Amino acid sequence: MAIRRLVSVACAAVVLAAACSAFAVEGRTQEFTISAAGHDWHCTVHVPPSYDGSKAVPLVLILHGAGGQGSLYLTRCGWADKADKAGFIAAAPDGLPARADEPASFLNNPRLWNSYILLPRNPRASIDDIAFFKALIKELEKRYKVDTKRVYVAGHSNGAGMAFRLGAEMADTFAAIAPVASTCTVPNPKPSRPVPTVFIIGNQDTLVPIAGGKSTTPWGSRVTLPVARSLARWATAIGCSAEPKTVSDKGGVKIVSYPAKKGSVDFVAYYIEGQGHNWPGGDAMLPQRLVGPNNPSFDATDVIWEFFAKHAMR
Repeated sequence: MAIRRLVSVACAAVVLAAACSAFAVEGRTQEFTISAAGHDWHCTVHVPPSYDGSKAVPLVLILHGAGGQGSLYLTRCGWADKADKAGFIAAAPDGLPARADEPASFLNNPRLWNSYILLPRNPRASIDDIAFFKALIKELEKRYKVDTKRVYVAGHSNGAGMAFRLGAEMADTFAAIAPVASTCTVPNPKPSRPVPTVFIIGNQDTLVPIAGGKSTTPWGSRVTLPVARSLARWATAIGCSAEPKTVSDKGGVKIVSYPAKKGSVDFVAYYIEGQGHNWPGGDAMLPQRLVGPNNPSFDATDVIWEFFAKHAMR
């Protein structure tokens, strides 16, 4: 039964990868490879039609989950369309595989981000992802006219864990972060500045259960922290109260905020009823029996951009 399920997941990933090329987007989509931390990394960039290089525009990085591919998030999760409408550049890099020198494979050699979930003996754990992101930002700023006060990162699953890490270790680069469907796996986050954060998770996420505990991924079992405990740790790290306050609870969406102890840093979390581990509002990339249901009524991409648009580096 487990083998049949994993094969189904692999087939779904192949179908989605093939379907990606069939999705036409406005604007311009470009690809490039850069060398960093001893390896070559691939990135897909979507530039809106309004961009002509005459003025600086915001930059949003979108980080895929384990086994994923950056370009799928541009087309299947609405980021290319949102970039066209809002006028920002969307960059979706690919993480290196678990065995970085071998071809990526969803089941056997998934692309990953080093978000502190890898065991020290795993060769991938020794690769410096932070060095890559610094090189990527530098390359993007060289290729495009980027508003350096409006650089953001959104991530899904393992990519969300990496978004937390970037918020902790590159706080002077990112004006705000948006982790979706993950916990904060940074052992002792100490960002150099309070980083505005919007967090989103579904209440039927089977890979990152809200209550924490054991879950089964395509690559094996694991244990995660309760989401509330993880968010409390991040709230403390950015100078907010560890005790959230309910802002709204209606229409299947519960919104809580973590009040700032000093200043006015924003930290907001959304809990979505009927939502599993897929990107909320995007196409379901993995089978429901593995990751839970998809709730199309909540658009995470819209909510995240609305949050990002309110926050520029001071």
